[in-house]
Amino acid sequence: MPAVLTQLADAVVEQINEADPGTFPLEFEATRCWLPQFTLEALQAGIKLQLRPATWTAQRFSRRTLQRQYVLELAIAAKLDDVADPRQTDPIQELAEQLGDYLFDHPHALSAQYTLMSVEPADPWPDEEMLKSNNLFLAGLRLTYQAIL
Repeated sequence: MPAVLTQLADAVVEQINEADPGTFPLEFEATRCWLPQFTLEALQAGIKLQLRPATWTAQRFSRRTLQRQYVLELAIAAKLDDVADPRQTDPIQELAEQLGDYLFDHPHALSAQYTLMSVEPADPWPDEEMLKSNNLFLAGLRLTYQAIL
């Protein structure tokens, strides 16, 4: 059986990919990885979204129970013609925000045991270096799930 962190990542990728058409303002397919990697060639085809299992912590909740937190990081990448044009960057920012809202509003297969507690931008948001050097918009979200075991 895979680690809980991996199971959560797979459930979230499936949850995102099974969203009804038109749920998000832009089209993409989410994939799971351990190290997000985006090539400029691959981004010519459109937006890429990769989710990586990041880390987990456990602490004593009571004598008999543990509180565990599992962190997943979602990376969104897009090749733009003009990174200074808000008409190109704003829809990607909107996508990131909608993804966070969607994950809160649409529980995944493991949500009975693992609850999404927070969604926050992951540093850098967006990556200024990538914007300037490659016209590559790179943004991220940090998803924190919690379980009381």
